[in-house]
Amino acid sequence: MRFQEVSPDRTLLVDLAYDESLLAELEAAVTQADLESAWMLGSGAVRELELTVYDQDAFAADAVAFDEPLEMPVFTGTVTTGPEIAVQGVFSRPSGQAVAGRIESATVYGGEALLWGFEESLDRDRDDATGLDRLDL
Repeated sequence: MRFQEVSPDRTLLVDLAYDESLLAELEAAVTQADLESAWMLGSGAVRELELTVYDQDAFAADAVAFDEPLEMPVFTGTVTTGPEIAVQGVFSRPSGQAVAGRIESATVYGGEALLWGFEESLDRDRDDATGLDRLDL
């Protein structure tokens, strides 16, 4: 385990615009508010989605696309220096089937996000044990 104390700086409430890219909306909010690092939490719905699911044995991510409306009960992620945005989410189909993974692209139907900005900078470094880019704490 590693940890770092962070000091909350600002909190943003973001209304995600219809038919826009989820990641572009989040990046625009981060850029306009001049946030260097943050934690985020949000919910809503998307019209289409591409996720990647990480294969822990192969150290590689496989993409899965969904060209259908999906509920987005929760997404969460980080903003690190750059800004670089990493977002994971859980989505549900009308049948109740859930899908989850790292969000590569998504078209917003509607939603909101809460971003907690930190005074400290956060960076990511490659972790040899997992093959993931993990927070450098």
